Amino acid sequence: MRIVHFSDNHLGKLQFSLPEREEDIYRGLERAVNVALEVKPDLVLHTGDLFDHHAPHPRAFVRAVGAITKLLDSGIEVVMIEGNHDVGPDTVRGRTSSAIINLSNLLRQLGYDGFHLLRPGTSLKVKDVTVVGLPYTPRTVNVADAIKSLDKVNSPDRVGVLMLHQGVKEMIAAFYPEIELRSLLSTRFRLIAMGHYHKKVVVKKGDRVLAYSGSTEVIDIREANEPEKYVLIYELDGKEIEVKERTLKTRPFLKLNRRINKIKELTSLVEELSDLASSFEEKPVLILNVTTSELSARRIREELESVRDKFLYVRERIQAKIKEEEVEMTPRGFDLTELVTSMIKDMSLDNRVKETAIKAFRIWYLEGKRGDDFVKALKELWEGYYEDKGDIP
Repeated sequence: MRIVHFSDNHLGKLQFSLPEREEDIYRGLERAVNVALEVKPDLVLHTGDLFDHHAPHPRAFVRAVGAITKLLDSGIEVVMIEGNHDVGPDTVRGRTSSAIINLSNLLRQLGYDGFHLLRPGTSLKVKDVTVVGLPYTPRTVNVADAIKSLDKVNSPDRVGVLMLHQGVKEMIAAFYPEIELRSLLSTRFRLIAMGHYHKKVVVKKGDRVLAYSGSTEVIDIREANEPEKYVLIYELDGKEIEVKERTLKTRPFLKLNRRINKIKELTSLVEELSDLASSFEEKPVLILNVTTSELSARRIREELESVRDKFLYVRERIQAKIKEEEVEMTPRGFDLTELVTSMIKDMSLDNRVKETAIKAFRIWYLEGKRGDDFVKALKELWEGYYEDKGDIP
């Protein structure tokens, strides 16, 4: 039996407020679907976060329906669970809203019966495989007990497949897990297919496989370190589960760290960036971190302007020592920056939060950014905070 597994498409995400990135994310799903159409599996497993928001934009919903019905029209059954982004509050009706339930209802009205939304208490049997799923469950709930109750459907004469959208300790490092690996290994499931974590992770324990397929595009800036994306293919033959992978084409992301103290080094960096950008078929995204003790951040940004249009998006973080006379913007004897910095430092907050608040004030006061420019700078600062902290919000 052959199973295709992909996850975490986050349709509708307008990354960097760019329509090009929204389109890239739609194409990530469509490329994963094309892999499935090529290999002709018995099942496609989708382990959550099909959408980036529980009330997705109509564009996202239309693209999702188009992709899913391609599979269904080819006779491939699709099994899905809800991720944390797929579900949220419906404040008008005072209840929980699920984009996946809405998708399931629409497909049913269109006459499709090959789409299966799994929730606790439901299962799907195909050939000698039984599939069960648990939608995203927060840490406030005992996830291990919820999984243990699903384990009851397992029988010796069938292969048990579990679908999860959770963080598993010992398998991920980017955010707080909701369950430990040993809790999964105590079950009888032979294949545990998972979403939530955006990088591919495959663990084999004897004749069992536990796997994150990862996202189908770079969804978060922290993924720029490892931008490769995949679809996983499981071949179930008796007691063996063979895992294969197919690489998905994605928008190129470049993450560079440079220390620059001389004009010559800055010129070389600009030339390097120009050459790198020209080596790709489509404009890449650039994440650039520069440290300097000799040059001003303004001078570095001015030089970078000559290559900025060669990239789809550039996020630069420049750590520079700025001379006092360059930033003096208030009457002598009164330093608002020093006053606000001192007030923030005296607050009962985590040091990282304090640092982020001080940086936000400097962007507004010293750099003079307002309106959309200020909002954009705050978004980049927020992303940088989580990039350094290692958590996924």
